[in-house]
Amino acid sequence: MSMTVFLFMFILLPVKADEWHVNMFLETNAVIAKVDAIGNIYLITNEGTLIKYNREGKEIADFRERRFGKPGSLDVTNPMKIYLLYPEYSRVVVLDNMLNTKGVFDLNQRRLNTITNVAFSVDNNFWVYDKTERQVKKLSDNLEVLHESDDFRMLFNFDFDPVFMIERNNLLHISDGRNGIALFDLFGSFSKFIPLESVSEFSVDKNWIYYIESNSLKAYNTRLMIEESSELPNTEEYISAVFKNNQLVVLTSKGLTLYQKR
Repeated sequence: MSMTVFLFMFILLPVKADEWHVNMFLETNAVIAKVDAIGNIYLITNEGTLIKYNREGKEIADFRERRFGKPGSLDVTNPMKIYLLYPEYSRVVVLDNMLNTKGVFDLNQRRLNTITNVAFSVDNNFWVYDKTERQVKKLSDNLEVLHESDDFRMLFNFDFDPVFMIERNNLLHISDGRNGIALFDLFGSFSKFIPLESVSEFSVDKNWIYYIESNSLKAYNTRLMIEESSELPNTEEYISAVFKNNQLVVLTSKGLTLYQKR
């Protein structure tokens, strides 16, 4: 089952499936869903259009760039500086809070033409994963390579091919969807590896990593090495599930459902 999750609150007590009720439904063919720090929802449709909604489900803005193919990676960590990667043309488009274009980076200028992931950095720069060099690199707005990791083929004794990355708590968290999550500091130096197998997308709050497994919401504490679990509503197969402020946003092939805790 293909699932992704982004959560921004620590779940203190287990939640049963029947403790959720449907608060809103949006019919959409979206394939990617994200939630920012203030609860805005971002959807990328199958046609490649990015649509922003407020937490009540009202559409705020939309954006589509037709020149660069379809977007493959989206980071909304900073709602005022949204990063949208177009891997086919090696372009990163930066948007403001109303999805107006602030800038376009042509990564081909630095011979970065196999970039598969992008992530905002707290120092106002951004990370990319270079699939050719098997390195994560921090770039400035001038596309200067500020920091880079060692070759992943030297760091790991298995094939670590990132599918998702996000910077939290001054650490870049990278998952490959098979082996686990690798952590790097702000300079690109490897810190530690967390063997959470089959975790693709996730979120981080302090020492907790949140993700979905089967029909459960999981919370893993990286310091105590313990795991909490909460039951999710029984729905069809998830494309993504997003938890924020006691609300659960579930994306399926039929649309987006917003669940509220009873």
